Amino acid sequence: MNRLGVLSAAALLASGLAAPAIARERIAFISYIAPGDLLFSIIVKGAQDAADLLDADVDFQWGDSDPVKINNLIETAITSGYDGIAVVLPEPDAYDESVCNAVKAGIPVIAFNIDDPEGGNGNCRFSFVGQDFEPAGYALGKRLVEEAGLKSGDRVFLSVEFAEASYATLRRQGVDRALAEVGATSDMIGLGLDPSGVLDGQVQYLLGHSDIAAAVTLGSVTGRTIVQALDEVGLSKVPVAVFDMSTEIMDGIKSGRIIAAADQQPYEQGFYPVVQIVNYSRYGLYPATISTGGKGLTDRASVEGIDIDSLLGVYR
Repeated sequence: MNRLGVLSAAALLASGLAAPAIARERIAFISYIAPGDLLFSIIVKGAQDAADLLDADVDFQWGDSDPVKINNLIETAITSGYDGIAVVLPEPDAYDESVCNAVKAGIPVIAFNIDDPEGGNGNCRFSFVGQDFEPAGYALGKRLVEEAGLKSGDRVFLSVEFAEASYATLRRQGVDRALAEVGATSDMIGLGLDPSGVLDGQVQYLLGHSDIAAAVTLGSVTGRTIVQALDEVGLSKVPVAVFDMSTEIMDGIKSGRIIAAADQQPYEQGFYPVVQIVNYSRYGLYPATISTGGKGLTDRASVEGIDIDSLLGVYR
């Protein structure tokens, strides 16, 4: 669904179902990194748009990549009596106790962007709004294998922000499943969130592994720098596939340097948790798990139809 469709659906919901005098829901919206990240800026925009449409209050909070701080934010939201919590769950099992405490207190918890690897079987959260990582990784890996002509013995360079995070391990599983079908393998390194540090880490790896057959980035920050890194070490002919979307990635697709991107629709990851918490609060509707992005890939044939700047004004 495009943004117009999302907003129209929410507008109909607000006008057709909402009672005229409903107290504004207070929602704690907890991201696991610090403010300023491009992808999470888009998630925040989606959440704020939903809150504006449905007359709810969203309190944006930031975990600074610190599980202890994230757990403290969840516990504080419980004691503060929030009507719902939306939270990223990047590390397996790290947030189980605090999330279950919220649910036991009658507060719905929706995971967004990153979920427990075991899904609802591994955590008390109600639902998850985000990409189905392993199938998306397989779809992207399969496209790379076909376009790049990968074969047995080829090695593919994978770079990501946090190598131990569930999104990284699950996306890699999907990519590796596609590579294994032809006998290719992968190396993966985690490089953090600082773009200059990511670029430097990619360059350093490539200087020592100039024989790679292809490159895949598993996160938004690594995807924005990989073409530059390859150019700096004289590997501009190496095929590339990426996750997520940005101006740099779109330029890479248009120029033919990037074969395809698996976008996870971050706007929806912000929008739908707010809608579902409001629906649960007002109408008792249990939140649903929503897979954003699906298995569709953005490539040179489809990228010209994307106008990110007009859509959100925050992809920079």
